[in-house]
Amino acid sequence: MAKRLSHKGMMHGIDWPAGENPAGFLMQEKFNGCRVLWDGAELVSRHGRRITLPISWRMPVMPLDCELYAGPAGVYRCADALKHDRVDSRSMFLIAFDAPAAPGGYFHRYSQMRAMVSAANCPHIIVPPLTVCDDTNHAAAMLESTLHLGGEGLMLRSPHLPYTAGRVAGLCKLKRPDQLRPDPDA
Repeated sequence: MAKRLSHKGMMHGIDWPAGENPAGFLMQEKFNGCRVLWDGAELVSRHGRRITLPISWRMPVMPLDCELYAGPAGVYRCADALKHDRVDSRSMFLIAFDAPAAPGGYFHRYSQMRAMVSAANCPHIIVPPLTVCDDTNHAAAMLESTLHLGGEGLMLRSPHLPYTAGRVAGLCKLKRPDQLRPDPDA
C-alpha cells in the first residue's frame, strides 16, 4: 500500500543560481498550471483543498506530485477549477513530474512513475520527457525553445535528489536566459 502523503510535505524548487553550470541536471518544461498532489487516494491542492476528480479519470495507486494543467494560457482556468471544485475532464489534465513515495533519487522515482502511469492506462496524466543537460548552451537553447512555444520555463533537477519537503537546492526553476549568465555582483 502506498504511504499517504500530505500537501505540507511537497517539495518546491528555488530559482536557478545565476551563472551556475547546469551540466548533468535533468531538464523538463515548467508548466504554468496549479500544483496538486495525488496522495494515492485523493487529489489535494498545495494549500490542502480536496479536489473532486472527474469520474472518468483513472488514477494510479502511486502518489504523484503534479500540476493541474489546461494549456499555456490556462492557469486561471485551473485556479478557478480548484476554487470551485470543477475539474474539466475535456480540457484539463495532470502533468506528473515526481513520485514522492517511491524510493531513491529523482531519476529512479521518475522511471517508476512513468512505468506506473503507463501501466495504469491514465490518458489524462502526462509524464513529460526529461533531457540530460550537456552544458549552459544546451540549457539556454531548450529554455529559448520552450519560451518561444509559450512555455513558462524549465525545471532542472539533480538526478540523485531525494524527495524532500520544502524548498531544495537540487530542484531549480529556470525562467529567464539571464539566470544562466554569471552574477556580476559575485
